[in-house]
Amino acid sequence: MENQGHYQEVLARLEGLKELITSKFDGNDQDHTRIIARMDTANYRTSKNEDRIINLENWRWYIIGIVSAVIFIIQFIK
Repeated sequence: MENQGHYQEVLARLEGLKELITSKFDGNDQDHTRIIARMDTANYRTSKNEDRIINLENWRWYIIGIVSAVIFIIQFIK
């Protein structure tokens, strides 16, 4: 009979651990979902900034090309 009491105590502890682990997994899942949402936001901002940088680089090369053409024409005319 004494073993029966220990058995029930062990089962109760195991059930408590099961509930604790289940709640931790649920908490981790919620944290994971929030982290993924933040990463998506950061990726969107980064890709938006990358697009702006590409546009600025293109403008830089357009301006360099135009200035080079103007300098070439001025040198050719002299």
